[in-house]
Amino acid sequence: MHDSAHIRSDFCAWIDAGQPETAIIQMDFEPTVCSARELLVEIRECSGVLPAYYCTVLNMPDGTTYTDAAEVLLRELGDGGTLVAA
Repeated sequence: MHDSAHIRSDFCAWIDAGQPETAIIQMDFEPTVCSARELLVEIRECSGVLPAYYCTVLNMPDGTTYTDAAEVLLRELGDGGTLVAA
């Protein structure tokens, strides 16, 4: 796993991009493409509170943690499903 500040930033950038099927994350100081599912699995380890703006974008209550958001989004993905853009 890499620095939680980087993965939180990458997660927010992925949301800003409209939650595409792939994400760009910083790995060993290099941008790396991964699947949305891989990003969500990584962000589950971040227990911090998601900024209120992103809670609104994702239609989640203020105070939602990165972990909680990832769990909800992973459930939306299900087995091969696609995320519903907020």
